[in-house]
Amino acid sequence: MKIGIVQKLALGILIPLILVLSGIGVLLGIQISGTVEQMMTDNLTSQAESGAQQVNAF
Repeated sequence: MKIGIVQKLALGILIPLILVLSGIGVLLGIQISGTVEQMMTDNLTSQAESGAQQVNAF
């Protein structure tokens, strides 16, 4: 089966491009989920501290 030069060039460009973009997507997803988790933890901590101060002030 013969594959033309255009198909070879397309595969040579598209396959690495898809691999790189999917790798970047995975890394960004991991980083974003870690950031969101940290923000949620910080928010809950600040709310708990605020509630504790209100109880102490009462």
